[in-house]
Amino acid sequence: MVAGCGGSSGGSSTTATTTGGDTTQAVHIEKVRVPHLVGERFGQAVRDVERVGLEQHAPAFTGTVGNPHYNGHCQKILHQTPPPGTRVPKGSTVSIVYGVCPKAIQHPRRKPHG
Repeated sequence: MVAGCGGSSGGSSTTATTTGGDTTQAVHIEKVRVPHLVGERFGQAVRDVERVGLEQHAPAFTGTVGNPHYNGHCQKILHQTPPPGTRVPKGSTVSIVYGVCPKAIQHPRRKPHG
């Protein structure tokens, strides 16, 4: 049961009340803002998520498997949930979808027709 929520300051928190037997205990749940990740490279996005005390989940990206033209150096965030700026309890998970940067795909050279 949520008893109250933090204000609009930088570090908000939620207080939950738990009852066990004859005692009531307030539990402090710190909330943090989800960072803006869309457009960032995958490695930097993971560091940003961890820096604020969140976890990240990125489902396996299959676009590189079996693609002989992918050079493996650039993956950027295409979408994230929850959206940037959302306040969530510290330790929550941010789901990210990433894809290959256009420059990471090396297109084969075309043979001249003639």
